[in-house]
Amino acid sequence: MTLNKIFSILLLLSITSGCSYIEKRKYKKYINRTVERLYKSELILPDSVKNFDSISLPEFFYSNLHKCQIISWLDGNCHTCIQALRIWEEEIIQKSNPDYVNFIFIIHPSDYEYFMKIIFPDISTDIPIFIDVNNDFVNVNELFMLDNYLLTFLIDTEGKIKLIGNPLNNQELQDLYFQEINIEPTLKSGY
Repeated sequence: MTLNKIFSILLLLSITSGCSYIEKRKYKKYINRTVERLYKSELILPDSVKNFDSISLPEFFYSNLHKCQIISWLDGNCHTCIQALRIWEEEIIQKSNPDYVNFIFIIHPSDYEYFMKIIFPDISTDIPIFIDVNNDFVNVNELFMLDNYLLTFLIDTEGKIKLIGNPLNNQELQDLYFQEINIEPTLKSGY
């Protein structure tokens, strides 16, 4: 009887670890397909995403298309994610040439009142922050299952995604971002 229990437990463990392995493989394939789909494409910028001056995300984005732009999505109920804005300022923004790059942070607070009362007062930054109450940015761009580390995009002056991933979490990626954002962009006619 004890041998059957041990065998059953081992069988259960192997099945669950196998399922975990299969799930990880599926997730990795999903990530690869999503990154391939997004690279060199244009993000959809919903009008419902606005800053505190009621300027829509597309309006702000397209008025700055003569520069590269970094768009990063943040979970508005994650204190650590919001605190990362300070690191962005110190590690990336202050070291970047504002003539060549623009930063946009999209914050999705699933609980807007909590966010405004508890979290927002701790944000001490002058960088453009847009609020996405309905998470429209993630939904329309089909970014549902992407890890937060993959919800940062470097957009070139043609509006195409050039890099994907958060440069705060990877030095090599940060170096790539700096290579792109500290060079003078090619100006299109009319800008």
